[in-house]
Amino acid sequence: MKVAKNHWGLLVAPFILGACGLVKVNINGETKTLAELTSSEENKTAENKAEEKGSSSGSSTNSTSSGGSGSAGGSGSSSKPKDAAKSAKEDQDKLRDDTRNLMAEMDKTLIEGPDAIPAAKITAMSEKQTAFEEAGLQNEALYVAHLLTYYKLENAWRGDAANTGDALAKQLKGAVTTQGELSGKDKPVSFKFQAEAGKCYTVISHMKMAGGDDDGASDFFLDGGAKGSKLQRYDIPARRTRGPGLLRRLAKSYTEGACALESMEVTVSLTMKYAGTANGLRYVVIEHARDKFPKYLAVDLQPSLSDTCDVEGWTNLWTNPLPGAVVYGSTEPFLTHDAGTADELWMTAWTAGFQEARLRRGDVVSTPPKQFKFDDKPKYRKCSRELKYAHSPEGLKVAQCFAALDKRFDPQFDSAQRAKDQATTLLGEINAQKRLDSLNAQYDEEVDRTCAKQEADINKKFEDAYNKIVDFYMTNAPKPYFDRAAEMKAQHEGVNEIR
Repeated sequence: MKVAKNHWGLLVAPFILGACGLVKVNINGETKTLAELTSSEENKTAENKAEEKGSSSGSSTNSTSSGGSGSAGGSGSSSKPKDAAKSAKEDQDKLRDDTRNLMAEMDKTLIEGPDAIPAAKITAMSEKQTAFEEAGLQNEALYVAHLLTYYKLENAWRGDAANTGDALAKQLKGAVTTQGELSGKDKPVSFKFQAEAGKCYTVISHMKMAGGDDDGASDFFLDGGAKGSKLQRYDIPARRTRGPGLLRRLAKSYTEGACALESMEVTVSLTMKYAGTANGLRYVVIEHARDKFPKYLAVDLQPSLSDTCDVEGWTNLWTNPLPGAVVYGSTEPFLTHDAGTADELWMTAWTAGFQEARLRRGDVVSTPPKQFKFDDKPKYRKCSRELKYAHSPEGLKVAQCFAALDKRFDPQFDSAQRAKDQATTLLGEINAQKRLDSLNAQYDEEVDRTCAKQEADINKKFEDAYNKIVDFYMTNAPKPYFDRAAEMKAQHEGVNEIR
């Protein structure tokens, strides 16, 4: 490489400045000059040479002296702890590797067919959990224990169908309320059960056959009818494959549920999609007393609303929260409505003021802060415009208003759009567009006069509810029955170590 003469000064300057101690660099957060670094390196070199000389002298003495136990013992006392620590780390790394490989094998079994995971592999995973506990690796042990429960629940669906309900209830330490099977696709199907006040009901369901990637169930909703705002709904996220490649469910299983604040009849509705006619959905409803709700479900629990304008339901979720649902940041509480599983670092949560927040698992705790900070007013809420998504009294009122306007204006919009589409002249198309614009203006005026006013009235109720929630947390902030935040963090760190 050729360097122009007038550039030599630029190349030499840093070394001259460094020798004078004027050029500084940052090493591991510590600022040093090049001169200091050079001196440091020279000192290390001298120290290393001295150590090598001492080591050589010591080894020579040990080899020639039959009574050199003191010297040999001194050398052994410094090397053995290092060797032991290295060996322990290698054992731990191997345990993690073996666990990861075992997980991959079990996941593959679930994805590829209807067979149950072999009992030997379940036993092997249980032994991994014990090994992590004995090694003091509690994060890994917690995650493996959680994963084991999932595998056992999935195996319950893959065994004798007559025993599935009892096997699920035994694993979750609950009782079977009802169970059955649904068939029919591309239209809503449903079943009912009776809920008692103070109890929680987890609906665990599973497609009879895995089918294609697009086959499955969706649009789950637990409807309490006129008492729907007293039904606190939740769901548990599906476990999926992780890492490179396609992100997909390990199995076509679904977990939805609700805790009842009053006794009521609950209707569970959903829609299925599958090829052929032989497939369907098996379901089991597991009952727990509210204070006996299993931690396995609570760790990943995601609260959900009947609709966006359910004032009473929103208030109940905060002042009588679902088991473990509330976590805390440094100054406010959160409801983690999109918690995900332990594999994921980030969660999405609601604030009491109807905002959404992105939270890291390691940044939340289960104990309230010493001082809360809330916004003066909550965010304005929009109600659903469609009747199928409205279930609360307030939500239904606004959705019915929009339905009435649509019934009145839709035929006029359709007629004006047809006129524009069929116009044979530019003037005809312009006139049709003017008619569309006029209808849009009229529609907006009607919305402002009717539906928007109703929505504004509901938001006044939300302000009152918000004040109630703030007062509740300022004076009586709830603490969960177990440290959910700590377990969420520990499981996340455990799976990261394993993977």
